[in-house]
Formats: sequence, structure tokens, C-alpha cells
Amino acid sequence: MITEPVELTSAGGIRLSAEIDWPDVPGRVPLVAFAHGWGSGKGSPRNRAVAERLALAGIAALRLDFTGHGESGGHRAQSTWEQQAADLKAALDYALSRPEVSAAGLAGSSTGGIAAMMLAAADDRVRALVLREPRTEGAGDLAPRIKAPTLILQGGAASPLAADIHRLSRQLLGPHRLVVIEGGGHLFEDPATFRVVLAQTVAWFEEHLLGRAPA
Repeated sequence: MITEPVELTSAGGIRLSAEIDWPDVPGRVPLVAFAHGWGSGKGSPRNRAVAERLALAGIAALRLDFTGHGESGGHRAQSTWEQQAADLKAALDYALSRPEVSAAGLAGSSTGGIAAMMLAAADDRVRALVLREPRTEGAGDLAPRIKAPTLILQGGAASPLAADIHRLSRQLLGPHRLVVIEGGGHLFEDPATFRVVLAQTVAWFEEHLLGRAPA
């Protein structure tokens, strides 16, 4: 895997810092853009772990710092859901402008799930979506408009978001799957539950971005 630092420009001229993890495979590859949770960034250890596994599968990953986060410009107060969705669109636009990229998906965690859903609902270029313990405020209006195959990973019955996530799953009209990972917390800190997150996420993107049948 080769990591390439890149700079993007979001709505309002805000400079965004990002990194692309390229798999060591020939030819064009699909790419997954990550939408991190509040206060996190492109260095999220969980997103980096997912990116590494995606690279082994032949899928690139774009990890960015949202406005006001990490090394990106702007202020934290500017990082509204609308701004984060615009940031993510800038990442998608950039990724699909690269000749190495054949198709794109999104992976959103916690509050980043809202930005990912906002973009997926508005942009048919999103070919696959994975939501990890997503926040769901306003998602009722978004969910019926999401056409991309969507995987939702929920951290068990003890998750404070469990009821909201189940409601989101019922609101999705396109192809989707809800996987409840018992024992998982909001961040899936437990290594055993995070291994399930890794396997489910990579398998979903392999199926819907690479056309590989699930095992």
C-alpha cells in the first residue's frame, strides 16, 4: 500500500487535508472515501485499519479531515452537516477525476454517517455505502433517496443508537443490510467486534465495487 497526501478545496474555498491509500495492484481501482466522526480525522486508527484491509482487497481509500478538523482549514464551528457533505463531495469529485479510479463508495461513522447519507442521497456516483454506528438526525428524509447498496453496522442492543439505527434501516428503500454486532460499543473498541466490522465492511465493498460474490 502506498499513501499519497493530497489537498482538496471544499465549498467556501476551505482547504482540506487528505490522504489516499493506494493498493499495490495494476490497472484502475475503485475507491472508498471516509467520513469520520466528530472530533476525529484522517488519522482515525479504525479508519486506517479498514483502509489497510481494503488495499489488500484491491480497493483504494481516501481519508480526509473535515473542515475545522485535523490539518484542514476552517473552524470547528463551520463543520456543519452541510459543510461536511460538501467536503465529502469535494473528495468524491477529486477521486473520480483521477484516472486510476474506476468507481467510488462511501464509509461514514457516527456523525460522519450523516454527511455520507446526505451525499449518497444526492449523488448517483456513490456506488456503495457503509455506515458504522451512524447518527441519524434528519436521516428519515434522506434514507428513501439513497439508491446505493447500504450496509449498516450497529454495535449491539446496548448501543444508545440502536432504536434510531433500526428505524433508519426500515426507512431505506434501496438494497440494504443491517448487521448487529453483539458486544460492540459505539466505537467498536473491543478487538473481536472490530474484526467483524473489518470483515463486513471489506466484503460489502468487494461485492458492490469489485463485483465479487460474497463468501
